[in-house]
Amino acid sequence: MKIKCPICNEELVKIDNVYRCLNRHNYDIAKEGYINLLRKQGGKDFGDSPDMVKARRAFFSKDYYHPLKIKLTELIKNYSPSSILDLGSGEGYYTNYFKDKIDADIVGIDIAKEAVRIASKQNRNVNYIVGSVQDIPLFDKSVDLVINNFTPLDVNEITRVLGKNGILITTKVGKNHLIELKQAIYDEVYLNDNEPIKDDRLELLDSLVISFNIELDSNEDIVNLFMMTPYSHHTSLESKEKLKTLDKLSVTCEFNIDIYKKQTLY
Repeated sequence: MKIKCPICNEELVKIDNVYRCLNRHNYDIAKEGYINLLRKQGGKDFGDSPDMVKARRAFFSKDYYHPLKIKLTELIKNYSPSSILDLGSGEGYYTNYFKDKIDADIVGIDIAKEAVRIASKQNRNVNYIVGSVQDIPLFDKSVDLVINNFTPLDVNEITRVLGKNGILITTKVGKNHLIELKQAIYDEVYLNDNEPIKDDRLELLDSLVISFNIELDSNEDIVNLFMMTPYSHHTSLESKEKLKTLDKLSVTCEFNIDIYKKQTLY
């Protein structure tokens, strides 16, 4: 997949250790192999906090979400894409696995620089970019398949980069996801509610639910699971204190996977 300059939209060409466009906008390749194409940079960190990235990396190192990773890989293979874009690729838990199992050109994009640094360091065969999913630095109709796991969707950008009859696979948490963890720390527990995308540009091909249980046998793993979720931002200190009392927990993991095809008219 050709990468475009976020400033002038010309193609970026790799020359030695730099990506450069015709208008001489330059982007250095980091020692880990990724490039940073965020328009606004400076010293500010965007995306997930370092604590969330650290927790997610520790949790994923135990491979608790292995069944989801396997299922997504199977689904992608069904469409034999030659190019895959992973939006919100994070530390590369899914993306790097896809690259190891699927013969395709893969680009991973995430706004969190530290997460991309970790992902790129682990697999130099993926083209990792620090960038926004709302301003994808790829050309129109240049991608066979887009995968989006737990990342806010920008349908305009996704349909722009998807080629004719391109495929979009989205993963969201299911209604019972982590319900036992919620019951352990919250007085009132709500179920997750996710609806498929309703947009004329996308045809829903299939919806499925994957559910499995994981056994967490340490407080560290329980806390890491909690810290990598959005719940960590919206939970009172009192409820967070309850986490300290948990040493073992059997947890339901439930995910909604939706598969869409880009409509021919677009």
